[in-house]
Amino acid sequence: MKTTFSKSTMWIGILSAVIFLCGSFPAYAAVDGVSGNSFSLTAAAGHISTPDGNSIYMWGYGVNGAMQYPGPTLIVDQGASVTVNLTNS
Repeated sequence: MKTTFSKSTMWIGILSAVIFLCGSFPAYAAVDGVSGNSFSLTAAAGHISTPDGNSIYMWGYGVNGAMQYPGPTLIVDQGASVTVNLTNS
């Protein structure tokens, strides 16, 4: 089955794509993490998956008792005193 498009259909598609890509969508950068001045982390063993379908055994830390890779980002106020409690599992 052959599909044909008119020139006006093609230009409407291109114009729609340009408007979508260059439209008034502000870009926001955010770091997901844990905020505060006191953190309780747990070091534990775990596996991370590799793109080729294998896995690698490693140690890491996380906030809920499970190893997290990469570890959680700790977000603190500049100049604040910070307490980190690390439990070795």
